[in-house]
Amino acid sequence: KIHTRSCDSSACADGKLVWQDDPEALVCFLPDFQQWFIARNDNLTTLNCTREVFMRELRLYRNATDTTLANYQKQKVVGFVDGDLKFVSIYFTTTMNNDAPTTQRIEVRDILYDLADDVDRDSPSTLPDAYAASFNLVWLEAELGTVQGFFQGISIVFPIAFVVLVYATFNMIVSAYAIVSIGFIVGSVLGMCKWLGWALGIAEAIAGLIVIGFSVDYVIHLGHMYVHAHKAQGISATQKRFEYAALTMVPTVIAGAVTTFGAGLPLFGCQLTFFPKMGTLMCGTIAFSVAFSIGFFMAVLFLMGPKGRVGDLSWILERIGLKSCSDYCCGEQASDSENASELQTQRKVQMTNDLTHFAQNTNINGEEAKGEEAKGEEASLPQGMISRPQIRHVSNPSFV
Repeated sequence: KIHTRSCDSSACADGKLVWQDDPEALVCFLPDFQQWFIARNDNLTTLNCTREVFMRELRLYRNATDTTLANYQKQKVVGFVDGDLKFVSIYFTTTMNNDAPTTQRIEVRDILYDLADDVDRDSPSTLPDAYAASFNLVWLEAELGTVQGFFQGISIVFPIAFVVLVYATFNMIVSAYAIVSIGFIVGSVLGMCKWLGWALGIAEAIAGLIVIGFSVDYVIHLGHMYVHAHKAQGISATQKRFEYAALTMVPTVIAGAVTTFGAGLPLFGCQLTFFPKMGTLMCGTIAFSVAFSIGFFMAVLFLMGPKGRVGDLSWILERIGLKSCSDYCCGEQASDSENASELQTQRKVQMTNDLTHFAQNTNINGEEAKGEEAKGEEASLPQGMISRPQIRHVSNPSFV
């Protein structure tokens, strides 16, 4: 029944569960024990003897040297503990490809579980339940747990990332644009894995959570600089804030992307499967992060970015009638925004005064120098000659 069991999963070879051309693919002690038992006991078989005879002969068979199976094989499949039989095992090598996708290996696992159920149905009720066990099955359960943890991690990480974005920018609109961009980045990376033919396993699940951290990095820097343009520089217009963020932060983002992308390239030369996959996911994440943070996120800010204090937490709290809460929770941010334009005006006035003072000093010093030159010229003329009068025009300074 085990040797001829069929397997319709794509992970199995030749449509069979057990290798057919390998004599050691199936190790079952029962046929060998039956022959050894009959050779020692006339007119008795393992089917018509008493329990005492069966257990005595089985215990002797386990350590006998005149059997087909080697002692290490028998001692591995027949287990006595303190003189009592505790377990018997049937070992077989399946045709399952260990590198097959997780979904296909789940199908093989279910076939093995069905086989154990068939053995239970055909066995006496006094025997304990049969079950299938192997390292690959344990590893498969670990993979399923990791994949399940991946989806749970996404459901946890995305809200936390949104909270971090709000804390960094204090603007709900910019944070909403940023979290949408992060979703696009993560979806694109996982779509790349599907396009490459990868199944969602342990490596992909672990790297998928790392992807979210990479994808937040560039977006949060650009969004923070967009908000900073209004709070610190007094720039309210959307296009001007976009220009400020692009000029101050995009070169830094690109430089960081180049270094991180370069750090992932050596992983492609590794022999273990996990490391080239990690390198692919790392470099792919950086590429998509740069593309969406600059090509999508910044474009959305240019077209639909908030103006002035629109979207700030203080602005939202004031609109819903919680100005006192706004003053308590966001007082510093609100005051910075309100005083930004006043600060910029004061700077312009101070700059104008400095320029006026500089220009006036320049004119006075110039007139004094020219007066000294004229006196020198008159003193150098012969006595009795009068110098020709000079008319000087001084224009008023103009300022932009």
